[in-house]
Amino acid sequence: FVTISDGRAVVDTVSSDEFFASAQNAALGMFGVIESSEAVSGVSSSMRGYLTDAFEYMYDYDLYYTSRNGNGNTGAFTTYLSGFEIPYLFQYRNDAIDDISTFVHEFGHFSSYYLSGAYGGSDLDVAEIQSQGLEMMLMNYYDEVYGSLTVTSGGTTYSGETLADLMRKSELFSQLLFSVVMGCIMDELQYDVYTNIGNYDSGADVTAKYTSLLREYGLTESFTRDYSELIGYDYDYFEYWWAAVSHTFSQPFYYISYAMSAVPAFSVYVDSTSDFVAAAREYNFIQYYGNGESGYTLETLLAEAGTGSPFEESTYEEIGAYLETVV
Repeated sequence: FVTISDGRAVVDTVSSDEFFASAQNAALGMFGVIESSEAVSGVSSSMRGYLTDAFEYMYDYDLYYTSRNGNGNTGAFTTYLSGFEIPYLFQYRNDAIDDISTFVHEFGHFSSYYLSGAYGGSDLDVAEIQSQGLEMMLMNYYDEVYGSLTVTSGGTTYSGETLADLMRKSELFSQLLFSVVMGCIMDELQYDVYTNIGNYDSGADVTAKYTSLLREYGLTESFTRDYSELIGYDYDYFEYWWAAVSHTFSQPFYYISYAMSAVPAFSVYVDSTSDFVAAAREYNFIQYYGNGESGYTLETLLAEAGTGSPFEESTYEEIGAYLETVV
């Protein structure tokens, strides 16, 4: 099946459905550690087994829908159906080997709703830590997720540990670029458009402002053009990316939450590379007390969890030091 972001890599050792099922089993193995008695101690014993229970509940009641219809929604989302008091997860399957990361991200939202009902997604900054944190912790299991695959791309073959390392670096890059950098760019763009509406007569005016922000943040024309080509476009698609993001139109000012949450999620991940169970306690604390009813602000929630704050320079120093060891 066609894989990796450039749309040119091919895995011919297993079908996409077989791989996805295998990858989900690896994720379930991770869930078992995160929900273990040791990892929920000091948070709440009621969380014992909550991720596995939520996973089984999702499948037992058909609360996970996958689509391959490119004429429909090509993203992924999790919502709470208040009339039925249940969460629901939708995912468009690209049949790419990173589909599992999208699933685990959305399952972070699903399990939050499973734990806290409608309050599970009440704070967007916290909700995106719950999703991005789980997604990033999965990187510790990439050897198990990708170790049996062989991928050929551009005449080069990747397999086992090499492929897992490649996908890990891809995930780190994606989090930094699309969550942190693009989160800030999109927020600046929307703030300017909504506060200076008279300056914008057309979409071209928005694109011009957006392009200037790309350059201000160091994303050069050669970078955006090369990246667009990498993902299969014969024009600078990246410069029009703002219009492809559904949040721009349906949920203005949502996107900054990806930046606010990616930094703590990164902190949880860095901690997980040296002590996975301790990092799981951080994650569980944020899941359990991040429901909007605990009285915690974002800063106090992170402080109590022992997770780095996006408002503290030391968090960036910790993340930077880690990145120097892997990039």
